[in-house]
Amino acid sequence: MEMNQSAASVSFGKKNGCYLNRGVLVLLGLLFISAIVATGLIVYYYAPQVRDTQKEELSTLPKTSSDIENPLVTTASPVTPPKKEKRDIRLPRSIKPLHYVVKLQPFINGNFSIMGYVQIEMEVLEPTKNISLHILDIITKNETIKLLPSNSLEGPGLGIDRHAYDPVRQFYIAHLARPLERGKKYVLSMNFEGHLNDQLHGFYRSSYEDAKGEKVLLACTQFQPTDARRAFPCFDEPGLKATFEIYLGRTENMSSISNMPIYETFP
Repeated sequence: MEMNQSAASVSFGKKNGCYLNRGVLVLLGLLFISAIVATGLIVYYYAPQVRDTQKEELSTLPKTSSDIENPLVTTASPVTPPKKEKRDIRLPRSIKPLHYVVKLQPFINGNFSIMGYVQIEMEVLEPTKNISLHILDIITKNETIKLLPSNSLEGPGLGIDRHAYDPVRQFYIAHLARPLERGKKYVLSMNFEGHLNDQLHGFYRSSYEDAKGEKVLLACTQFQPTDARRAFPCFDEPGLKATFEIYLGRTENMSSISNMPIYETFP
């Protein structure tokens, strides 16, 4: 009987210990979960503030090695390349044209060349020792170039030391022996050779088919805005206007049309 009671008492004591251990474990589990939740709340609340603080600290740090003072490193200022000289493509304003006499003989049914003559009356605005004209795809006959006072078109004329060409700016330049006088008028004349191009610029060639279906050649002009220089040497700028007297050579079976009426026709 005592042994049963003792066994019963021992058995009862073991059951009470099991319940106690379970309660402790549950309590510890609740504390652990509470700690996790609390930590999450703290991180959620304070993390943005920490990031902002880090950004401010990083912004104060040197960005490049050049921002760190180093007495052993010297810096050199960048080398500035020399500025390219701007090329003036405008004609000098020392001379202005007054009147042109232009004679053109296009060989439309031949080798498409143009035999030409130009005579330009000019007024001197400032003393100058050269005369610059525009030319493009033109061969000047330098032995025929003359410069004379406009009131005396006979005689040897004024001396021209040399003839120069600037293909980039499309200039012909006559360098004179002595300067031209301001307020005086002079006449420059020359023979030249041009070409009826197929580029739709200047004095160019074209064609059409007549009623019989035969090809007919023609020559026409397009001088806007800077293509007159392809037809004859000139002051080819809109601001340098002048009057013109045009002679056009053609065969008898051809006709010519202009923006002005024909003054006369002769063989």
